[in-house]
Amino acid sequence: MTLSPLRLFAVAAILMLAHSGLATAQAVNKTVDLATGGYTVGGPGAVANVTGGQEVFYTNTESKQACITVSNVGAVPVEIKINTATAFTVAILQTGTACTNNVTSAGATCAVGGKCNYMWRVDSKL
Repeated sequence: MTLSPLRLFAVAAILMLAHSGLATAQAVNKTVDLATGGYTVGGPGAVANVTGGQEVFYTNTESKQACITVSNVGAVPVEIKINTATAFTVAILQTGTACTNNVTSAGATCAVGGKCNYMWRVDSKL
Protein backbone atom coordinates (compact mmCIF):
# COMPACT_ATOMS: atom_id res chain seq x y z
CA MET A 1 0.00 0.00 0.00
CA THR A 2 1.35 3.38 -1.01
CA LEU A 3 0.39 6.60 0.68
CA SER A 4 -0.21 9.75 -1.25
CA PRO A 5 1.94 12.72 -0.24
CA LEU A 6 -1.06 14.30 1.49
CA ARG A 7 -1.84 11.15 3.50
CA LEU A 8 1.83 10.72 4.35
CA PHE A 9 1.91 14.31 5.63
CA ALA A 10 -1.26 13.72 7.70
CA VAL A 11 0.13 10.53 9.25
CA ALA A 12 3.43 12.26 10.05
CA ALA A 13 1.61 15.22 11.64
CA ILE A 14 -0.53 12.92 13.81
CA LEU A 15 2.52 10.96 14.93
CA MET A 16 4.40 14.16 15.77
CA LEU A 17 1.50 15.49 17.83
CA ALA A 18 1.06 12.20 19.65
CA HIS A 19 4.78 11.97 20.34
CA SER A 20 5.04 15.55 21.65
CA GLY A 21 2.18 14.93 24.08
CA LEU A 22 3.82 11.75 25.29
CA ALA A 23 7.16 13.49 25.73
CA THR A 24 5.51 16.25 27.80
CA ALA A 25 3.80 13.74 30.07
CA GLN A 26 7.06 11.87 30.56
CA ALA A 27 8.97 15.07 31.34
CA VAL A 28 6.51 16.05 34.08
CA ASN A 29 6.66 12.62 35.71
CA LYS A 30 10.38 12.08 35.21
CA THR A 31 12.64 11.63 38.21
CA VAL A 32 15.31 14.33 38.32
CA ASP A 33 18.89 13.12 38.22
CA LEU A 34 21.56 15.60 39.31
CA ALA A 35 24.53 13.36 38.56
CA THR A 36 28.01 14.34 39.69
CA GLY A 37 30.14 16.42 37.35
CA GLY A 38 33.82 17.28 37.12
CA TYR A 39 33.53 20.01 39.78
CA THR A 40 31.09 18.38 42.22
CA VAL A 41 32.16 18.78 45.86
CA GLY A 42 28.87 17.86 47.55
CA GLY A 43 26.04 15.56 46.63
CA PRO A 44 24.12 14.87 44.64
CA GLY A 45 21.60 14.35 47.38
CA ALA A 46 17.87 14.10 47.88
CA VAL A 47 15.71 15.55 50.63
CA ALA A 48 12.19 14.18 50.95
CA ASN A 49 9.17 15.17 53.04
CA VAL A 50 10.92 17.76 55.20
CA THR A 51 8.52 20.02 57.09
CA GLY A 52 9.37 23.32 58.81
CA GLY A 53 12.85 24.62 59.83
CA GLN A 54 15.98 24.83 57.76
CA GLU A 55 17.49 21.61 56.49
CA VAL A 56 21.26 22.04 56.02
CA PHE A 57 22.46 19.74 53.25
CA TYR A 58 26.04 21.03 52.78
CA THR A 59 28.74 22.28 55.15
CA ASN A 60 32.36 23.09 54.49
CA THR A 61 35.09 24.11 56.93
CA GLU A 62 36.83 26.08 54.17
CA SER A 63 35.15 29.22 52.89
CA LYS A 64 35.18 28.75 49.10
CA GLN A 65 33.40 29.75 45.93
CA ALA A 66 30.62 27.30 45.14
CA CYS A 67 27.53 26.86 42.99
CA ILE A 68 24.44 25.41 44.63
CA THR A 69 21.96 23.67 42.32
CA VAL A 70 18.54 22.60 43.55
CA SER A 71 15.80 20.86 41.58
CA ASN A 72 12.40 21.13 43.26
CA VAL A 73 10.41 17.94 42.68
CA GLY A 74 7.81 18.73 45.35
CA ALA A 75 4.52 20.56 45.58
CA VAL A 76 5.69 23.75 47.34
CA PRO A 77 8.41 26.34 46.54
CA VAL A 78 11.78 25.80 48.25
CA GLU A 79 13.88 28.69 49.65
CA ILE A 80 17.60 28.05 49.25
CA LYS A 81 19.85 29.49 51.93
CA ILE A 82 23.59 30.00 51.53
CA ASN A 83 25.40 30.75 54.81
CA THR A 84 21.92 31.06 56.45
CA ALA A 85 20.78 33.95 54.17
CA THR A 86 18.09 33.33 51.55
CA ALA A 87 19.80 33.21 48.15
CA PHE A 88 16.91 32.24 45.86
CA THR A 89 13.59 30.41 45.70
CA VAL A 90 13.00 27.42 43.44
CA ALA A 91 9.44 27.20 42.12
CA ILE A 92 7.54 23.92 41.90
CA LEU A 93 9.04 21.55 39.29
CA GLN A 94 11.86 24.00 38.48
CA THR A 95 15.63 24.01 38.95
CA GLY A 96 17.77 26.91 40.17
CA THR A 97 21.48 27.58 40.64
CA ALA A 98 23.36 30.28 42.54
CA CYS A 99 27.12 30.77 42.55
CA THR A 100 28.80 32.85 45.22
CA ASN A 101 32.05 33.27 47.16
CA ASN A 102 32.76 32.29 50.76
CA VAL A 103 30.26 29.42 51.00
CA THR A 104 30.43 27.52 54.29
CA SER A 105 26.92 26.03 54.30
CA ALA A 106 23.83 25.57 52.17
CA GLY A 107 20.35 24.44 53.04
CA ALA A 108 16.69 24.96 52.37
CA THR A 109 13.31 25.62 53.95
CA CYS A 110 9.80 25.16 52.62
CA ALA A 111 8.67 28.55 51.35
CA VAL A 112 4.98 28.16 52.17
CA GLY A 113 4.58 25.28 54.60
CA GLY A 114 3.94 21.75 53.47
CA LYS A 115 6.62 19.21 52.73
CA CYS A 116 9.74 19.96 50.68
CA ASN A 117 11.07 17.42 48.18
CA TYR A 118 14.20 18.36 46.25
CA MET A 119 17.49 17.20 44.78
CA TRP A 120 20.68 19.18 45.40
CA ARG A 121 24.31 19.35 44.26
CA VAL A 122 27.25 21.64 45.07
CA ASP A 123 30.01 22.38 42.55
CA SER A 124 33.25 24.36 42.88
CA LYS A 125 36.25 24.99 40.65
CA LEU A 126 38.45 25.77 43.64
